[in-house]
Amino acid sequence: MFDLLIFYMLLSSVVAVLLFVWFKTDAFTEYLSLFGLGRFLLVNDWIEAVKDDPGLSYPAYLIYCNPNFFNRLISCSNCLVFYISAGLNFSIFIVLSLLLSPFILILYPVSVLVTVYFSLSLYYLLVRLVK
Repeated sequence: MFDLLIFYMLLSSVVAVLLFVWFKTDAFTEYLSLFGLGRFLLVNDWIEAVKDDPGLSYPAYLIYCNPNFFNRLISCSNCLVFYISAGLNFSIFIVLSLLLSPFILILYPVSVLVTVYFSLSLYYLLVRLVK
C-alpha cells in the first residue's frame, strides 16, 4: 500500500513539474531557441511579441496566433494534466500488464484520476509557493 502511494506521488510530482515548467517558466522556449528550433514553433515570433507585451506567455501566444484545438488543449492546465497523466499511466500499465497480468488494466481509470488529482494539487501548490 505504501509503495502504491509513493508511486502516485512520484508520478504526480513529475506531471506537476512538467506543468510548472510549461506554464510558469520560459525553459521550453529557451531550449528551442538554443537548439535553433525556434522558427518552427513560433518561438521567434513570440520573443518579438513579448517585447510589446511582457506578460504574454508562450501558451497564450499560441492561442492568440493560431486558435485551434491543439493549442487550446496545451494552454489549459486542467486539460493538459489529464492527457499527460493518462499517457504516463497508460504506458506504465501496459508494461505492468505484460509483466504481471492483463487484469491489472482494470485499475487504469482509477489510477488516472488519482494522478490527475495529486498532480493538480501539487501544481497549484507550486504556483502559490512561487508567488
